[in-house]
Amino acid sequence: LSNRLHEEESGYLAAHVLVLPEFSTDVSGIIPPSLQSLIRKHKHQIERSQHRILNPRKRFRGNDPTLKQGGDPRINLELRIRRSMNQSSDDLSKLAWLEKSIFQEWLKDEVESKESSVALSSWLQESKIHQIQPCAHVGVWRRPFYIKGTYTKSRRDVAQTPFFVSSDSKSGGLVRKGCSSVEEEICPHLASVCGGISNQNNEDVLVTSDGEAVVQDGSVVYGCCKFHASGREDIDVRMLLPPPSIVKSSSSNKNITGRPFVCEVFDAYRLPTATQLDAAVKAINHSSSDDGRTKEIVHDINGWPHSLVGNDRFHGSKLNGVGVSSPLELTSSSSFSGLQAETEEKVKHYGCICWTSVIIRSDQELVEKLGCLPWDQEENSDDQCNIFPLEIKQDTPLRVLHRRSSDTRTRQILSLSARRINDHWIQLRMATSAGTYVKEFCHGDCGRTQPSISSLLGGRVDITELDCEGIEM
Repeated sequence: LSNRLHEEESGYLAAHVLVLPEFSTDVSGIIPPSLQSLIRKHKHQIERSQHRILNPRKRFRGNDPTLKQGGDPRINLELRIRRSMNQSSDDLSKLAWLEKSIFQEWLKDEVESKESSVALSSWLQESKIHQIQPCAHVGVWRRPFYIKGTYTKSRRDVAQTPFFVSSDSKSGGLVRKGCSSVEEEICPHLASVCGGISNQNNEDVLVTSDGEAVVQDGSVVYGCCKFHASGREDIDVRMLLPPPSIVKSSSSNKNITGRPFVCEVFDAYRLPTATQLDAAVKAINHSSSDDGRTKEIVHDINGWPHSLVGNDRFHGSKLNGVGVSSPLELTSSSSFSGLQAETEEKVKHYGCICWTSVIIRSDQELVEKLGCLPWDQEENSDDQCNIFPLEIKQDTPLRVLHRRSSDTRTRQILSLSARRINDHWIQLRMATSAGTYVKEFCHGDCGRTQPSISSLLGGRVDITELDCEGIEM
């Protein structure tokens, strides 16, 4: 590990030790009589508190079946001990794990009352005869560490994370969208080269079945491989590497890559070596059933044009379409914490295919209407007819208005190039500031984005295909 990772204790083992009397011990002999009296006095308050702790409320809304990372190994250890104590037949043992406020109340009375102090002193002398056998309860876990890389996605039915929506059927429930997710294609392989993920520190839940309380695995786990990406693309948007014309047009000190991600690994059995991370890259990108695929196969049932890309535009060759860059690297926590902050500063490149109601007779006519550059001429940004960079105003899109506040955002379309496919179909390539709603920039979103491709052409525009073609870092 680097000095920075050692300073952060990244991937270090941690332990939590609780030393208590054995549960079989008669606790009445090791608890002062005055404290026993106070425990019985506050019995109902302690029982309510115990029930609340032993039966925690659900911390995540919805019925998403995916496991969520959360919890604390120290709290989970104490929770397991509490439940074991709660199974005792002795009422005093069930209540012995006190609320801090009750213990403070007892201690205050003992200190302020002379009679109580004398009684406590006598009890301490008598208690020496009790042979108390201590029992150590130990929780051990590996602190989180971080693995960074970039990914590409060459299919239009793969979400970034598992994606579930409500079912339209009368039975309700959830239905999965897409064939897989980027997270599911990457994280299991990383967990494997880390020797697996421990489940010993996960949070248990108490479930009542046939009148009997049963402890089961909960939906919140501490040990897992948690996926974080710098922004996200829609499930029907491919994440590709840039075409040659974009690479030529970028400044020399910028690198255009796939989408950056960081995996936060909790409670792994070991830290992976560089060789093991290389093995993970091969497992993610390739499989024994690779078919030498060089492009995505698209069945065009509507007669619409679709862009096909060669295998130089994405990592790997698996049919699931997800691949990662090489090498994957261990990184510091600052890479994870800065992932989203850096998202707002990045330049993103997009390519799309649009249908328009306006008849386009030539490439020259299209370029003049949009005030943009000819196709694959992005390096000629000093063209006098080029109106870009262009500032646009975007109201919160109608498609996300139900989950985001209504606001008007100013964004930049940094460059735009276009070509004619036929009279009603065009292909666009653009660079935008982070946070731009590209679909809405194309069709105008009922006038909520101004200006737009629709307003510049003077007619209706529908976007049928969108690709993110690299992120400039």
